[in-house]
This record gives sequence, structure tokens and C-alpha cells, in this order.
Amino acid sequence: MAAVSIVVAALGATVATAQQDDAPPEGTGDAALLARLDALEPQLPSELAPSSVDLDPDASWGSFEGDVTGAAATLGTLERDLLSLFVDADDAGTEVADAVADVARGWLDLQQAYEQLAVWEAADLAFPIDASDSASIATDADELAGRAEAGLRIVLGASQRQLAGYVALRALGEADPGAQERFDGRAAAAEAFDQDIRPLIAQLLAVRTTQVMVPVERFETSAPGVEARARSMTVTCIDRQTYLEATTTTPVEGLENVDITDPAAVLGLLDPSGERADCPGLAEEQDVRVRD
Repeated sequence: MAAVSIVVAALGATVATAQQDDAPPEGTGDAALLARLDALEPQLPSELAPSSVDLDPDASWGSFEGDVTGAAATLGTLERDLLSLFVDADDAGTEVADAVADVARGWLDLQQAYEQLAVWEAADLAFPIDASDSASIATDADELAGRAEAGLRIVLGASQRQLAGYVALRALGEADPGAQERFDGRAAAAEAFDQDIRPLIAQLLAVRTTQVMVPVERFETSAPGVEARARSMTVTCIDRQTYLEATTTTPVEGLENVDITDPAAVLGLLDPSGERADCPGLAEEQDVRVRD
């Protein structure tokens, strides 16, 4: 019995040592926060859901793909670590910490979004959609569209937080080489989601587009009231929120002396945000001509 006890004790010591070796990193300094985030990276979903969106041209809805149920379960197991990381990073007050906080908060928000979408996805539809009885009374089931809308709206905000966080981490470049490569990959994926998927989600929900088309210049007519004022103009697409902030009546830093009623003057200080799904083909300025 003594020999057995010794073996068990030795095994217990080995397990304890292994657990200590595998213990997650701790600390609230920049290096520690980056290490804590990187330790979670392999366990986090490899891509955001939805991974694709299909809009129905004949309806105000559509369909989307993505493993929301699996993502919700995965993020649920990491919730405590993500919450602890967010709280510590949010309190640290450095540029790196703020970026880490955005990333962690984004994942926490996505967990809530995917839980809503998982409930919607798993809803039991007792009757076919658009079904009715012999008296033309609807008998179809409620597909819990409210759950889907709530989840997708959270996805919109969460993806923006992640975009800001991962892009900031890429720009700061303060992580160890391996971790930095993983953060850079996440930043690229977040930019692709922002360009290709987020605008389609917005359209699916019938909310404002992420970009706005604005004129850069237009030709004036020599005969006002007789001939059209503009038979051609040059337009471009820029981020809607950036444009709204730049053209607000409240003075914006860098725009104090800019005539905000002149689109060309404002656009001179703003870079086009690149081609997005809700403004295809207008990454650069483009001429538009009006036909008679």
C-alpha cells in the first residue's frame, strides 16, 4: 500500500506541475495583455459568422451561412477569460491595452449575438412557412425573426470593435513575432468582413448603408431654369460615419476652416474608404453622365 501511495503522490505532483506549466499568462502590463490575448487565439472561432449573406431581391430578408451554434458554444467556454481580459485591459489605459479591450469586448458581444442567432436557428417550425388552411387563414410558424435581427445588429457593432482593436494591434506591432503574425491575420480578416459582409448584413436588416455616395464636382449650367444644372458629375464613395462626422455643424478637429457645405472641400481631407459590398466599383472617383 505504501508503494501505491508513493506512486499516486508522484503522479499527483506530475499533474500539478503540468497544470502550473499550462497555466494561462497573467498580468496587466502591455506584454502580459498581449500574451493573454494570444493564448486565447487558437481557441477562438477561426472566422466571424455570418460567413456569407444572400439577399432576396424580392423580399426584405434573405439568408446567411455560418456556424453560429458552434461559435456560441466556443465563446461560452472562454467567457470568463475574455471578461477578465477586457476588465484588466480597459483599466490599464495604454494604447495596447485599449486595443486589447476592444478585441475582447468584441468577442464577448459576439457571444451574445451568436446565442440569439442559435436560438433562432434551432427554432422548431411546426408548419411550413407561408402555409394556410382551406379558409386561407395563415397556419405557418413564427420563425423568431426578432431573435435573428437582434443577433445580427449585435454582430454589426461587435465586428466594428474587433476591427478597431485588431487594426490597432497591427499598427502598434508590439507583440512577439508569432503573436503579431496572428493579430495581423485577424486584422486582415476583420477588414475583409467589414468590406464584404457587414454591408450586406446592414442591407439585410434594412438599416443605413456603411458608405455614402457623394459628388466631388458637377458642371454648372449657363441657362438656369432652362437647361439642366448638371449633365454630368464626379462621385465617390466614402464611409458614411466618417462623412457625417466631418460635415456636422459641431466643429471637428482639422475641419474648423473648411466649408462643410462644399463636398469637394470636405472630401479633400477624407480618403475614400475603398470598395465595399454596398458601393461596388467606386473605390476611386467616377464620372456619371445624365442622358436626355
